[in-house]
Amino acid sequence: MPSFATRFKAAIKKMDMQASKEFLAELKVLTHVHHLNLVRLIGYCVEGSLFLVYEYIENGNLSQHLRGTGKDPLSWAARVQIALDSARGLEYIHEHTVPVYIHRDVKSANILIDKNFRGKVADFGLTKLTEYGSSSLQTRLVGTFGYMPPE
Repeated sequence: MPSFATRFKAAIKKMDMQASKEFLAELKVLTHVHHLNLVRLIGYCVEGSLFLVYEYIENGNLSQHLRGTGKDPLSWAARVQIALDSARGLEYIHEHTVPVYIHRDVKSANILIDKNFRGKVADFGLTKLTEYGSSSLQTRLVGTFGYMPPE
């Protein structure tokens, strides 16, 4: 009988106990929201450290392909497909969930590329939830500098 390790691949994200707010935010989103273009959460553990277990995504992230750091460059057709996939995942959490989730850290390193070169949005640690139609004013800046919207 094969062991779990030889039969299934998974990605494990280890977080410090100080990152419990981000851990809980990511857990809240990914246990309630499921979409083809969002990374899938398989499980979690809270013993000693915080662990999130995700589906394994074979082709790394978009940043690696665009910067040439160990991954092959993408064709323009693949780039467009990944952009559309990412937009579909974001549209889903923005328009088709209650409450509405706002990612707040969309960047090329948080777009994962699967074995079929399809895009999946990842890293929901800075996600904010809001009621549909509410116009809340953001009180602090979050996200990655250079990727944050100007407003």
